Amino acid sequence: MEKFKKKRVFLGGFAFLCLLLLLLLPMQGRARTATHQASPPLAKTAQSDHFGTRYIRHGLDVNDFRVPMTNYSIFGQFVELGAAGGEWPKGSNEFYIFGAGLWVGGTVNRPSLQTLAFGNPRSSIRRDSLLYLTVIDTLAPGGTYPTVVIGYEPSGGAEEFSGLTDIFISGHPEDYDDPDYWPLRNEDGSPLIVGIQDSYTEYDDQDIERWDIGDASNAGDGVDIAKYGLGIKVIQRTHSWNYENNKTIHFFIFDIVNMRQDKAPIRNCFLTVMCDADVGPTANDDLVGFDASRNLGYCYDYDRAEQGFARIPGFLAYKFLESPVATYDVDLNGDDQISDDSIDVNSDGVWVKDVRRGEPLGLTSFKTSNLQSGDPDTEAEKFLIMAGHNYPDVADQRYAPFDLGTGTSPVDQRFFQNTGPFLLAAVGDTVVDTVWAYDPKGDSLKIASIETIEGDTVRVVVAVLMAPDEEQLPQVADIAQSIYDIGFILPRPPDHPDVWLVPDDRKVFISWDDRAEHSQDPYYKFTSDPENALYDPLYEEVDFEGYRLYRSRSGLPGTFELLASWDKSSVTPRHVDIEQLSGPGFEGSVTYDEFWTENWFLAVYGTELFTGQDYLVQVKTDGSFFVSNLTLGTDIPASDEQEHWYFHGEPPYVFEVFSWDVNPIFSENDEDSLPTSRSTAERVADGTYDDYFDGCWLLVGGMAIQFSGDVPSEEVVFRITAHLEEAEGENQEVSHSYIDSGLINGVTYYYDVIAYDFQPFSSPRSLENGITGIAVTPRSHAAGLVEGTAYDVEHAAGSSDGSVEVLVVQPDSVTGHDYEVGFHEGDPPLLWYLKDLQTGQNVLDNMSNQSGNDDYPVVNGMVVKVAGPELGIASWEYLPSGNRWITGVNWGGGYFFGGLDLGSIFFGSSIEPAEYVTIEVRFSATERQKAYDYLRGGDPSYGYIGYFEVPFTVWDMTADPPRQINAAFVENNGQPEYDSTWGPSLSTNGREYLFILLSDYSETPLEYYTTRRIYHDAEEFDVLYAGWFVARADEEGNARTWTEGDVFRITPFFINLASDKFTFKTNKKRVDENLVDLGQIRVVPNPYIVRNAWEPSRDYSRIAFTHLPEKCTIRIYTLSGDLLQTLEHESATFDGNENWDLLTKNNQKIAAGIYIYHVDSEYGEKIGKFAVVR
Repeated sequence: MEKFKKKRVFLGGFAFLCLLLLLLLPMQGRARTATHQASPPLAKTAQSDHFGTRYIRHGLDVNDFRVPMTNYSIFGQFVELGAAGGEWPKGSNEFYIFGAGLWVGGTVNRPSLQTLAFGNPRSSIRRDSLLYLTVIDTLAPGGTYPTVVIGYEPSGGAEEFSGLTDIFISGHPEDYDDPDYWPLRNEDGSPLIVGIQDSYTEYDDQDIERWDIGDASNAGDGVDIAKYGLGIKVIQRTHSWNYENNKTIHFFIFDIVNMRQDKAPIRNCFLTVMCDADVGPTANDDLVGFDASRNLGYCYDYDRAEQGFARIPGFLAYKFLESPVATYDVDLNGDDQISDDSIDVNSDGVWVKDVRRGEPLGLTSFKTSNLQSGDPDTEAEKFLIMAGHNYPDVADQRYAPFDLGTGTSPVDQRFFQNTGPFLLAAVGDTVVDTVWAYDPKGDSLKIASIETIEGDTVRVVVAVLMAPDEEQLPQVADIAQSIYDIGFILPRPPDHPDVWLVPDDRKVFISWDDRAEHSQDPYYKFTSDPENALYDPLYEEVDFEGYRLYRSRSGLPGTFELLASWDKSSVTPRHVDIEQLSGPGFEGSVTYDEFWTENWFLAVYGTELFTGQDYLVQVKTDGSFFVSNLTLGTDIPASDEQEHWYFHGEPPYVFEVFSWDVNPIFSENDEDSLPTSRSTAERVADGTYDDYFDGCWLLVGGMAIQFSGDVPSEEVVFRITAHLEEAEGENQEVSHSYIDSGLINGVTYYYDVIAYDFQPFSSPRSLENGITGIAVTPRSHAAGLVEGTAYDVEHAAGSSDGSVEVLVVQPDSVTGHDYEVGFHEGDPPLLWYLKDLQTGQNVLDNMSNQSGNDDYPVVNGMVVKVAGPELGIASWEYLPSGNRWITGVNWGGGYFFGGLDLGSIFFGSSIEPAEYVTIEVRFSATERQKAYDYLRGGDPSYGYIGYFEVPFTVWDMTADPPRQINAAFVENNGQPEYDSTWGPSLSTNGREYLFILLSDYSETPLEYYTTRRIYHDAEEFDVLYAGWFVARADEEGNARTWTEGDVFRITPFFINLASDKFTFKTNKKRVDENLVDLGQIRVVPNPYIVRNAWEPSRDYSRIAFTHLPEKCTIRIYTLSGDLLQTLEHESATFDGNENWDLLTKNNQKIAAGIYIYHVDSEYGEKIGKFAVVR
């Protein structure tokens, strides 16, 4: 009682307040408290089985900030070493965060308090803090102490959480026994992973072996002992990315649940994410800062230098992002009322406003402590600092929610980001809660409100991040905020390809799979939903673009250099942006008509018509258009063409207005009809009547711009910006293998192949995987090694122009089997397979690529490139060449000066790809045949008019013997060349088209051809080749003609067919004892002088024995014959190198001098010597 009396003397009227609180407490609560003293813990959760503690050192390692993880809240610490473990940059051995974790504090049998500070919050006396603690003081009759469950104890005490599950980290299946380890699943059963790397774990505070209850414990001095946990469960998740702008950020999400068996609510609940932020090995030279505008706490080195750091130490920061909502009104600024007023509680520029029920509590306090002044080490002190109070047992314990920094005195810093208070009820429970507030008039408590609260999970979200300096710190924090604001819904790059490295002699074989090319961007789920705010109809779901290969000598971030890159053929297509720059809002619409621009105007007149320039468009009061070219700085006049709008080799710097119907006026007598202006009744575009009307098209700069609605006022100005087609990357196609040669044996290199994507109309346009870095060390071959090879590629069957090329890219995986490449039946181009002839199994199947590029998968250590020509004409010949009397009219054909191509490219054809043959047109006055004549402009147009003799015969030269085949031609009605035979003149007006048909020649016309029109029914004609020809002029300008015996030969590409087979053989990598030469064994470097360039550090010496047999024993002696060391060399991968660290068998460094080595193997012995110079 003496201790109690002393407190009464200090506080004056405090006894009345305690008695009042006891009377207000429900009897059931007091009964539970009474039995609490002698019974098992009532806070025991329903789940009692604990997984045990689990720690993963590599933890979150997908980006440049590597963070160790546990399943009991603590993160950022090398637990096994008791040392800082947050490494930035990854691989640098420069560490931050000695330890960090979640704290949860609250009371069970005391009432909810609305007020955090009583009376004058700026007062330096302890009155407000002690009064706050008194309502939960253990010395009050029947009282209970506040309970704080700690996820990390900075003063070396125990952590009180215990794992209910493993700590799962996506992308690390090697850490788990179950290959389907990931616990979170989508509805379809696929893993639910939000970031590039996620983690997941669950833990609670109910493992009695982890309660900190002894002397010098979390409970304090052994007198005031915390007997039980609160009865809470935490579900912890993290999300991490490795894009360029977020590669130093990890998001921590803590979901907290009241799991008490007695269903008691936890009142006055606070949540804290704390950090013991050691920056580098010298922990006592750190400072802490706080950016109140960003809820950003951070720690940094005061002199910006750390022993052992190769760079200036960075800034470690916590960005507070989400809190629970208030379950009742909270007087955060301590003015004894709930209002909208903001008060500068600390007199430090941080204005604090009360929080009303249902509003997010936010970051209610940011507090610091340090090792030198003492950490909060009792339940009471921890609870005070979580509530925003200064915490020591003596001196200032006032309510001071925001510590803006720690001045200029560097110490071993900690900081605490706190949110609360609120009531945490069990999920699904309803609690009627009486909330108390301080009454300054009566110096006592009063009822502030009675609230009905539904139990639910509460959440805290914090971004843990690194920034290189104070300037970039807020930028990184703002990126973290923006990622949170959009719900962690980020566009994702393609999946990272799986990469294989095979070391070889002075080179490395690098190969990777194609999983990235098929990966789907989960962001598409949101952009494809018209009801979603992220809706973007132009966003592509599968957006893979290419690969980039990087190499580094150290593996550290920032040291990787681009070695090679590959990408698909992709472009940002032509597009147009339209905006209104001035004037009242236009109620009509102005739209770019892509269909008519691309499919008519640019298709007919050429893509050069599209200028890619910038225009201003205005409609004058008289309804006429006024157009300015901003790019050229000139006004654009209306076209004065009388017929139609066209151009002659360069963009027409004019505009024209069309009516709503820009379809060409088609006449079957003239398939080349063009659209005409409908600006006037006479359809004449003369610059006079090109006025605005509802539905008109403005044609300018190669763009069709449609206007609808009433005439816009003259004040309205539209800006129309055209964007030219833009290639993405080099468009050189993708690959899946690379050989990096010219390397130094014994030197470790780091490689990674990353995939990147391309979104033409979204931002960011391209994202790529983060670089991980895979180590590999080139080395000499084992003695007598026969490399894995492929050889004897043969075209075993068939007559195609196809080919097969085999490249070995993984020598260790070559099987030594024979293989066959064949083609499945179907529509060309046929799908192909690769069969292992030893096993009879297809190791590749249904493959479509026959381009011969690098885009082929790796299988059995090989890249098998199957190439087959595309449909087309391989060559044409006129023999003798000096007699060639015709040339092609360039209608867009691919051959013979634009005048010749496959029939399917001209009017159309029924010919299948496998049916093309080599043909000869043989000119003769005596050896002639008949051909089918069709009249352009006849009735009907392109109808059959007769079977007439022509001055040639046509032969299928692929047949054995050659067979004669049919031909057809076209004449133009009303032209001089219309003479019932085929005979091109100098003029194109004759339209002397020639068609070579596949069918056998007949002296009499076949009804099939006489009843069809060759233009309208083209898809039913078996046209092999079609050409539009005119005669060449002789020296006098007259039309030349054929000479007896002339031959015009057309040879197609012969594609791969089901009858084609290719075979090849392989050699498996092995040792041939007949090739073993022990005389090739070497020591490098020899002599060893002070240091070897490829040693990993100054503290690690190394020489290498090279060209060793795959298994041997190496003994090293002094010149006097003393055995210094024995090395056993055995390699299943035919490695001919064995390294020695220059340490004796007694772990001593050898002195400078000359040494003898002896290599003993089944192939014989080798004795040599080497020198060491120190």
